[in-house]
Amino acid sequence: MEVSDTVGAGDAFLAAWIQGQFLEGWEPKRALNRACRLAEFVASQSGATPEYHWVGENLYKPGTGRISQ
Repeated sequence: MEVSDTVGAGDAFLAAWIQGQFLEGWEPKRALNRACRLAEFVASQSGATPEYHWVGENLYKPGTGRISQ
């Protein structure tokens, strides 16, 4: 992964972890895995809020296909 812009990566990590751990009730390993994957994606994009969406456990960037599994 090549870092483009780290702004927003920490916020994305925390938001994904809170969602998984507290709102979804996932086990810590699953919540942390998703949080790390989202933070990595955000850091690889320009800007603090790149467009993305989850389909199951897969992270997608619209128009480009699957980013990570």
